[in-house]
Amino acid sequence: MSLKSALGLQHHRGLLLSGPPGCGKTSLAKVLSQALNCDTIQVVHAPDIQSKWYGESEHKLFQLFEPARRTAHDPFSLHIIILDEIDGLTKTRGSDTNSRADDSLVSCLLACMDGYNHYRHHPPTGTTNRPDVIDPALLRYGRFGLHVQIPMPDEDQRLEILQNMCKGLVNSAYLKKDSVNLRMWARKTSGWSGADIRMLVDETVATALEEAAGLRKDTKSPLVTVG
Repeated sequence: MSLKSALGLQHHRGLLLSGPPGCGKTSLAKVLSQALNCDTIQVVHAPDIQSKWYGESEHKLFQLFEPARRTAHDPFSLHIIILDEIDGLTKTRGSDTNSRADDSLVSCLLACMDGYNHYRHHPPTGTTNRPDVIDPALLRYGRFGLHVQIPMPDEDQRLEILQNMCKGLVNSAYLKKDSVNLRMWARKTSGWSGADIRMLVDETVATALEEAAGLRKDTKSPLVTVG
């Protein structure tokens, strides 16, 4: 028995990642899960759990935790649930925007989480850009008690994102390594999320391909020239 167990200490059971849309919360949750070499990773868009049929939403929720229940006594198993946009089904009970069915679903998740606390090797993760609307009972220690805020990327991080996204273009010789000042674009995209930068790169490449094919001549691609 470890000293921690002997003293009756508990560790954080659930992780909540919060931040603005497109800042990489879900991607980070996936990377963390993969780094742990877990047996299964379930990524669920939380609003998809909701159903118009009575009791079906609760059934879907319970089923998410089934792998953890089956292997609760195996210290070497690891099953991670990622509830993406968890605020879509966990709004504060009794609020004006919640129906009785919504309140029931929150209570169901609370019951799952309390049972999940006995499955110490199966930490759940939630992502949200609205932590303020989540029922406070879910945010306490022992449930989603570990809160991490994910900010928008700074200039150096945006530069790294651009470099990673343009790596394939450089390797395929469509983009000369020093032909584009990515640092300048990192500065110009202040306040942009990773998703925004992905859109910039994708639309730029699409524009360059159209120009190379003679399909458009009115707009110059800011990042890439093909041909």
